[in-house]
Amino acid sequence: MGRAVLTDFASNPGFITGVTATAGGRGVTLSAWDSQEAAEKAAREGAHGGAMKEFFKGQAGGGGQTSIWNAAKFNTVWAVCGNCGRMTNADKEKCHCGAAAPEPLEWM
Repeated sequence: MGRAVLTDFASNPGFITGVTATAGGRGVTLSAWDSQEAAEKAAREGAHGGAMKEFFKGQAGGGGQTSIWNAAKFNTVWAVCGNCGRMTNADKEKCHCGAAAPEPLEWM
C-alpha cells in the first residue's frame, strides 16, 4: 500500500517527497510536506485514507504506528564555500576564510 499512497501523495499540493522501506517483513512509509495541514489533509483522503480504513479493520498488517512529526530544532545549514572549498555555516555572513558565506542549496 505504501507505493500506492506515495504515488497518490505526489499529486497533492504541499507534497515534497516520500520513501518506502521494508525489512524483515516490516514496512515503513515516510513523507515530507510543506505544512502539517497538507499532511493531515492527504492522510484522510485518497489512497492513504483507503489504507487507513484497511488498517483499522485489521486487514493491513498485525499492528503499527501512525504519526506526524514536526521538527523541534533545526541544526546549522551547511554549504561549500566557493572560495576555499570548505564546508561553511550558510547562516553566517562570512566563511572562516573571509569570503561571503555561500548560499544554501535550493532544497534547504
